[in-house]
Amino acid sequence: MARNYVSSMAACPFYRHEDPKKRMIGCEGPGDEAMLEMHFKRGMTEYRNKYCCDAWEKCPIARMLWQEADMGPMIGERYPGMVE
Repeated sequence: MARNYVSSMAACPFYRHEDPKKRMIGCEGPGDEAMLEMHFKRGMTEYRNKYCCDAWEKCPIARMLWQEADMGPMIGERYPGMVE
């Protein structure tokens, strides 16, 4: 079940929630009980639209979490024809 209106639009597998009032996006963390929170001075909506809801595989946080989970190459095998 979606936690908020963005959850259903989020393409990123690591996206968990956000709080627009606090200008914060929450992502899955590197461990089972961990969560990462990014707090923005400005530009949260732009970041969310660019990475969370679209090109998540280019997000620096998603790339770090993907590599931490050792899930193989993000580009190439998963998205043939794409170039980093």
